Amino acid sequence: ADLSRVPAAGMLPAYARDIDVRAVQQIVEEARTRFGQELGTSLGLPITVAQESWPLAPFTGAEARGVFDPTGHYYTACQIVINSEFRQAADPAIATADLRSAVSHEVFHCFQYQILGTSTRYDQLPMWLKEGSAAWAGEYFSGGSSIPNARWWPQWLNVSGQQLWHRSYDAFGFFWTLHDLGVPIM
Repeated sequence: ADLSRVPAAGMLPAYARDIDVRAVQQIVEEARTRFGQELGTSLGLPITVAQESWPLAPFTGAEARGVFDPTGHYYTACQIVINSEFRQAADPAIATADLRSAVSHEVFHCFQYQILGTSTRYDQLPMWLKEGSAAWAGEYFSGGSSIPNARWWPQWLNVSGQQLWHRSYDAFGFFWTLHDLGVPIM
């Protein structure tokens, strides 16, 4: 039996392949505008949206990919790719929040690409800062989703004593703490 298609508890076999790409583009534009306002800069990189099938990664919703100039060094555009195999929550409100979080997380990476300018600088950014800030931005934009509850909060809370620079996505807890304390993050 192929267990890769057995839905997890609370999930229906509903996949992102059913998502309207225009809806994703709308989320991209909303996140682009909001992050631009909060960061005090507009995103000059064009963003395209595509879908691909990643059957071995059903809980990975999306990724951002930099598009480079002919030297392969400077970012000239950003592509957000939606995993058509991404398993969505059965509850439409949760599924919408999860999609908004995943897409806006990737839009934040597009801002990182532009701000850092080169793939070398982006690659040198520590994972806690690169992924933790993008994870926080996605949750901040979406108003919260089920994504961190399943993955990042347990890691942030249960691995006490782990140094910040050894963290990745779960460092979003650091950014939430700053946010809750009133420290401006963007």
